Amino acid sequence: MTRGTGYLITDEHIYLHDEFNGDMYRDGHGENFILMLDETTPENFQKMLHNWNANNHSYDDFNTYRELLKEPDFEDHIKVKDDIIEINLNIDYFKWWFSDWIFIKNGSSKDIHIITRSHIDGIAGKTVIIKKDETYAFYFGQAVNPEDTYTAEDVRNNPITKEEDGEN
Repeated sequence: MTRGTGYLITDEHIYLHDEFNGDMYRDGHGENFILMLDETTPENFQKMLHNWNANNHSYDDFNTYRELLKEPDFEDHIKVKDDIIEINLNIDYFKWWFSDWIFIKNGSSKDIHIITRSHIDGIAGKTVIIKKDETYAFYFGQAVNPEDTYTAEDVRNNPITKEEDGEN
């Protein structure tokens, strides 16, 4: 089962939900999920995610959450700076992010700098910059290989899944 979790980052909050367990890779539910998340706002986050759950996973006990970005619990994982928000996926990934695929939408007024994981434990990968209103997917927090990450724009321009009628 390929797990996935979506995150919407605003200037003050991080919105997230219970993890989806099953087919969250790009050519499974991933493309549709990233496009849905890309259209999500703080005002409709809960509704959009509950609809996604009802249509794709049907979990009885499904929850969404909103946390302050400046919570001390985030330690060094999320740092809000004057001009950027920095998210470090390289620190205790499986404790903090845990999903095979994480989907991050920048709903803030700042660039979000994602410090990715490398294939070597403890060694940081590259920094990926997510601009305002962009949405990215990361495989286990990595951006080493081309298939490790993709964007909502990638899906719009070059989908790899087919619609039920056989068209892209």
